[in-house]
Amino acid sequence: MFEWSTQIDSVFIQQLCQNIFGGAADILADYFFIGKLISLQRILLINKMYKRILLFILLFLWQLPQNLVALAIIPFLGKIKIVAYRNHCLGLTGSRFPDKAGSVSLGNFAIIHPKMILDDFTIRHEMDGHTVDSKIFGPLYLFIIGIPSILHLLCMKEGKDYYDFYTERWANKHAGLL
Repeated sequence: MFEWSTQIDSVFIQQLCQNIFGGAADILADYFFIGKLISLQRILLINKMYKRILLFILLFLWQLPQNLVALAIIPFLGKIKIVAYRNHCLGLTGSRFPDKAGSVSLGNFAIIHPKMILDDFTIRHEMDGHTVDSKIFGPLYLFIIGIPSILHLLCMKEGKDYYDFYTERWANKHAGLL
C-alpha cells in the first residue's frame, strides 16, 4: 500500500504548477497576496496562463481514459520527479520503477524509465510522438495505439525491430525521428 503524503512532496507540486502555469503563477501570487499593481504585461501573462490552464483541462478530458490509467499507475512509482514538460505533457519518473519496464505515454503523462531520462530518443519518442497520437485519437488512443503496442511488445519475435510496428513508426514520425 502507498501513502500519498510520502509519494508526492511539495517540490513536486511546485514543479507541477510552474510547468503548467508558467511564470504567470508567480505574478498571480504577487497580485493576490501582496497587492501589487498589475501592469499590462502582467495582465497579458495572466491571460496566457488562463489559456494554458484551459487547454490543459480540455486535453485532459479529451484523453481521459489514458489519463485515468496514468493516474492509477503513478502512485506505485515511488517518489515522483518531473523530468520534462512539453506539448502539454508531463514527463515523470519514479524511484520504484520495475527494471524490465519501459517508458509509456498516457494522455497528459509520459512515464519515463529512470535509466532513460537522459536519452533524447526516448523522451522525443514518448513526449513528441505518442503524445501527438493521444491528442489525435483522444478516447480511442488505448484501442488504436496503447493495446496494440503492448501486444506487439509481448508477441514480438526475436530479431524483429520493435520500432517497425505501426504504433512506434507513427510516434517516431510525429517526433521527427525517421
